[in-house]
Amino acid sequence: MVSSEILEIVKKDFRQTPQFARFLETKGFKPIILSNGSVIHEFNLGKLSIIKSFRPNLDERSLQEIQEIADKKTNLVAKFAPNLDYDESLTIKNRYKSINSVMSPTKTLIKDLTKSIDDIYNSFSENTRYKINRSIRDKDKIEIIQNPNNFMIDRFYDNLEFRQKFKKFETFTRKEVKNIKNNFWNDSFLISSFTKDNNLVVSNLYLRDGDKIIYFAGGLNSENSKSKAGFQMIFEAMKFFKNLGIKVYDFEGLADERDPKNAIQWESFTSFKYKFSKEEIYYPKTIVKYNNPTFRALVNLLKLDM
Repeated sequence: MVSSEILEIVKKDFRQTPQFARFLETKGFKPIILSNGSVIHEFNLGKLSIIKSFRPNLDERSLQEIQEIADKKTNLVAKFAPNLDYDESLTIKNRYKSINSVMSPTKTLIKDLTKSIDDIYNSFSENTRYKINRSIRDKDKIEIIQNPNNFMIDRFYDNLEFRQKFKKFETFTRKEVKNIKNNFWNDSFLISSFTKDNNLVVSNLYLRDGDKIIYFAGGLNSENSKSKAGFQMIFEAMKFFKNLGIKVYDFEGLADERDPKNAIQWESFTSFKYKFSKEEIYYPKTIVKYNNPTFRALVNLLKLDM
């Protein structure tokens, strides 16, 4: 059972930060702050516009506010991945529809870092504890870098790129990862594990958002994929972030059984993440509204979920 304190921390999403807004500005999206403080993003192409947002707090007033913004131009589509408090009855009432989309993960796992290190360790599966200890016996090494430089990000992305190809998993481009890291600056961390012979095993890029740390992306070196160092690395990351005063470790994404088609790309990551936590968080499904009749007809004709 997730406590109310932890749940409030979970609701504060890094995609609603000024840092993430600056990243989206590099892709042409202008941030607009609603009266309730949530940030939406508008992309303009002449008189046409697209509006989207990740984890905004949406209520009746904010949806009306968004509609007023959309009506100022020829808005093609307004698309949102709502936050936890969203009242899903507002979807149909405001002429939106729910769709299956990986705009943002609709299910995630968290770890409560306010608990003691012993309690955190003992909550792992027996097999996971064995692999952590095996990695320690094998003298694997853990490296923690705050605000990694571009060389380190390139090394990380080379492994991430392998994972994308091997698992057919889509994520950010190399340039986008660098932009995100540069915008989060000292709130970005690259944690890597190496064998005792200094061969890279796995790297994870983390982003801090206040009391929460997000496991943003992970890259695996195929040549050392059988090493147990990744298990020790996750535990060391939790200990490191706990010592920084961070209260929630967010694994950022699981296979969501409500969306079998898109869940496929999360399956391998899901089984690994469950070895460390069982504290699940479900988000509302993505909602979309096609404000332009011609565009709406085209989407319906082609049976697109976009």
